[in-house]
Amino acid sequence: MPRVSVVIPTHNRPHLIGRSIKSVLAQIYGDFEIIIVDDGIEERAKNVIDGFGDVRIRYVQNEQSVGGAVSRNIGIKEACGEFIAFLDDDDEWLPEKLAKQVKAFDSCDDSVVLVFCGLSKYNKNGELLEVNISDENGVVWPFQKTLYRGYIWTSTIMLRKKIIEQGIMFDETLKKNQEWDLQLRLLKVGKFYAIKESLVKLNILAEDEHMGGMQNIDTITSYFKIFIKKHYADYKKNKKALAFCYLRLANLYKKNNQFTEARKYLFKAWFATPWNLFYFYYAIKLSFKMLVK
Repeated sequence: MPRVSVVIPTHNRPHLIGRSIKSVLAQIYGDFEIIIVDDGIEERAKNVIDGFGDVRIRYVQNEQSVGGAVSRNIGIKEACGEFIAFLDDDDEWLPEKLAKQVKAFDSCDDSVVLVFCGLSKYNKNGELLEVNISDENGVVWPFQKTLYRGYIWTSTIMLRKKIIEQGIMFDETLKKNQEWDLQLRLLKVGKFYAIKESLVKLNILAEDEHMGGMQNIDTITSYFKIFIKKHYADYKKNKKALAFCYLRLANLYKKNNQFTEARKYLFKAWFATPWNLFYFYYAIKLSFKMLVK
């Protein structure tokens, strides 16, 4: 049995997935299998995958499009490895990525359930945009930090498969923020290990090229509110994080010219943290802007 299972969901992008697969096959750590979960309907990736002729690659074809969370869970159920790593079909790994994450797991006890690393973002022209690396190194428990935002990208993580036995998988009812939700639930059962090094190349494409297509603002805000409600018991204990999430909702609505909703969530942010007058002033300023219009 391979020690690491690499799960790559793909959606109508056979022109991209070959690059991702090549980056896995180029790993200096070779004890792995690759599970491709094809969620595309218009364009299947099977011909590209068959072209590699590598017995370590397994192909799973969804009968209908089910989305990223369900596809990743299908890959998890198919996985044979002790550890599971995820890679998006438009991203790439540096050759040392798996080796360093397995080494990190081997240096820890079972309380560490996830290992993550940094990443480098590139635009569609291959130009470096920024490098995101954790300010921590080694074993961490960033639960409070993660309440503010899901700051760990899916393509950077490796997790222990045994946590699946505790029923912790991607929430298939969420169409947005599934990774963020997973991180919070994992932090309730264990710790993370941060590798302070960029080992992933994140390719930023046009918005309409991302898996599943661009979702409208109503979908984004709707599922953001569902996410907050799901974790509200934890947010009640960290009002600053709750207010920050309300601010993000307000900014999303404001960007879409939905000023009434934006003002509503600014006031909710202020009610959560009444000592922070920034939210109050922001809401009043927006109210005046609405009157002028």
